Amino acid sequence: AIIGLILGFAIGRSACPKGDDDCVAKASLIGAGLGAGTGYLISKYAFFANSQEDEMEADRVAFRTSVQTGYHKDYVGKFYEKLYEIESSGDDESELFSKLNDAMTTHPPAEERVKQMHELAASVGGGGRGIISTPYFDNIRKACDG
Repeated sequence: AIIGLILGFAIGRSACPKGDDDCVAKASLIGAGLGAGTGYLISKYAFFANSQEDEMEADRVAFRTSVQTGYHKDYVGKFYEKLYEIESSGDDESELFSKLNDAMTTHPPAEERVKQMHELAASVGGGGRGIISTPYFDNIRKACDG
């Protein structure tokens, strides 16, 4: 905000008519607002980047816990594959908007999560015997499918 105030004052001094202190004050105020807004966005971006890494770590913990409790390693990440399919179907977004949205969200892009799940499944090794579904889940799926 201070840098914005200084820049606003400097711009005001050069752009405003000599002696027009009201114009300089307005330019300084606008500069301070822009500086504060920019600082806020930078701090939020840093927070979001940390939040995304926290989410990726939570996914790793969930994967390890699921496999240790008997779930099939190759099926733990199927949710993220479905999520990625849904995200990918919205191709009407511009590339720039998509990247900006990824940067400003607390959750990482589904594509990164799918990649991580595949890497984790490959790192476990073995045939991966484990639970793929349960009768309870199958009943819920049937009810949802109608």
